[in-house]
Amino acid sequence: VVAGEPPPDAAWEALGSLEPYRAARLVLDLEIASHGVVPPWWRREAAAVFRRMGAALLAERLEAREDGAWRSLAAYLGREPGDPEALAALLAGAGFPEAVLAWHPEHPEHPEHPETTERRVLVPGPGGGRELSLPLAGGSLVLSAGRTNAVLEALLALAARDLGEVCDRPEEAVPEEPPADGIVGESPALRAALERISRLAPGDLPVLILGESGTGKELAARRLHRASARAAAPLVVVNCAAFSESLLVNELFGHVRGAFTGADRDRKGLFETAHGGTIFLDEIGDLPLIAQGMLLRVLQEGEVRRQGESLTRRVDVRVLAATHRDLARMVSQGTFRQDLYYRLKVGTLELPPLRDRGPDVLLLADHFLARRNGKGVRLSREARARLLAHSWPGNVRELKHLLETAAALADAVIGPVHLELPEIEISPVGSYHEQVEAFRRRLIIEALARFEGRQAETARFLGITPQALSYSIRRLRIDQRDGTKAGVLSAR
Repeated sequence: VVAGEPPPDAAWEALGSLEPYRAARLVLDLEIASHGVVPPWWRREAAAVFRRMGAALLAERLEAREDGAWRSLAAYLGREPGDPEALAALLAGAGFPEAVLAWHPEHPEHPEHPETTERRVLVPGPGGGRELSLPLAGGSLVLSAGRTNAVLEALLALAARDLGEVCDRPEEAVPEEPPADGIVGESPALRAALERISRLAPGDLPVLILGESGTGKELAARRLHRASARAAAPLVVVNCAAFSESLLVNELFGHVRGAFTGADRDRKGLFETAHGGTIFLDEIGDLPLIAQGMLLRVLQEGEVRRQGESLTRRVDVRVLAATHRDLARMVSQGTFRQDLYYRLKVGTLELPPLRDRGPDVLLLADHFLARRNGKGVRLSREARARLLAHSWPGNVRELKHLLETAAALADAVIGPVHLELPEIEISPVGSYHEQVEAFRRRLIIEALARFEGRQAETARFLGITPQALSYSIRRLRIDQRDGTKAGVLSAR
């Protein structure tokens, strides 16, 4: 590649013997070093590896060449302004994968020592013999590439606009990843979950994340990983429901050559790939029994055995798991191993459903709409009231998809007509809602009476969090003395 010649086919075939993440990084480096040298199928394979391991931004940078300049620009505008990884993908999509973007601060107090200038690299790369620069935040933003043209000048101007605030901050204040991990909200139920994440993250304990579908279990897993000592190592994400039993076992634990028909070479499993880092097993309730036993060995002994191999291999990996199923009931039914269940739930994190997060629905709605930088739209007062009234069985995922459709249908303001909610919830007042509210009110009053107003025991009995119970008491305007009165009447 350095000599300017395309590698022979045999050289590309040798990539198959490397560890997947290492091979994918090599493909990315080669594409950056010599634009277009990597065959399309290897680019697609490397991008798939990056996505499987939670490195979506690296995948986007690699895929940007096929996406083209305009699609790369649209993707960039949908991200946080000044995100260096998004800028790297944009430059690659515009035909400059080798470009390096750096900020050079000025040091007028030491003009005789220009070498003291500390360059801050924002987008790494090999660069080239041509440079463009613009003044920015007390320094210069310099873009180096193999060639320059009007497109590159426009991209530099865009980068200067978005990076102005970033470059003006101290080095330690510039985050490597977009903040907040996409978890938005201020409700007591969510704050309690985030506080628990901050306490569980530093250690190496397994964590079992519980919650309904769409509550953000993968986002919670990513936050746990990023706040841990393993943050610099890979996070490997596996959806256990997406594979058949045999494919899942092979994906997790790997195989040796000759283990089965078609196994023409050794292949690492994802536990070995995640060595030193974290593996997130989503939908752990769908893990087949044979894989449950193998996972238990990883948790207890730190060992894996590839299919067709008698030797065991040591792995150092933290296990995070998530499910919306009732694992305790599955244990009683014999479909989930009891020993694995207790080993996984050493650290438990429960995410609240959106219906128990109160006004968070409006914060999330504003967050999703703000990320749509194409067509600026906002919610009308009536639409905001409609969002608050909906019960959100699909949780945050349902809200996100609903707003994407509504934003496409509306011109500037999203009204109730653009929200494709069930007709039964369009009427703000009606017998259905009155009966539901009355039932919830009666249920909570009776439970409070049963436990003499003790909210922690009442919440546990109802199967909700204390924060959700407190919110419901305020929302339904329940006087706890009502519960005492109900208890007296019941006794009589």
